[in-house]
Amino acid sequence: MDTPLERNKILAAINSFIISTTKFMNDFAVNCNVKLDEVDTTIMAVRAMVIQLETKLSGVPDEPQNVAAPQPAATSTTDGASPSDQAPAAPAPVGGSGMSEDPQYAPYYRQLKVGIPPDRVFNKMIVMGIPHAVAEKILAESGKVVALEDML
Repeated sequence: MDTPLERNKILAAINSFIISTTKFMNDFAVNCNVKLDEVDTTIMAVRAMVIQLETKLSGVPDEPQNVAAPQPAATSTTDGASPSDQAPAAPAPVGGSGMSEDPQYAPYYRQLKVGIPPDRVFNKMIVMGIPHAVAEKILAESGKVVALEDML
């Protein structure tokens, strides 16, 4: 039936297949490791740039929020009450709704102020968990309106 010669050819073929498959898998693994190292290096470079940009952004001063106006000289009131008895007028919030003063949203206003494209700021807000409506309101208050398809 089976001759030892045929059995040796079959074993040689199987061994050859195993060896070539093992070489292929080893080369593939090395190639994958090289690619992963390249991607890791790129990610580290991007992280360094993001940290550098965030540092630069943190150095940009915010707009003065409540600059005190010069107080007029003390005058007497018509009802006889002194000026110190009168309640001071509350300053109007900057940006309409006061969201620009909220520390949670201040970085996004700052980014828009220094010229970062609105679609990127919008996407960052969505990634950071800011509700869609709030993100749109921040863009509208900053005067940066972008088409919805540009933002997504």
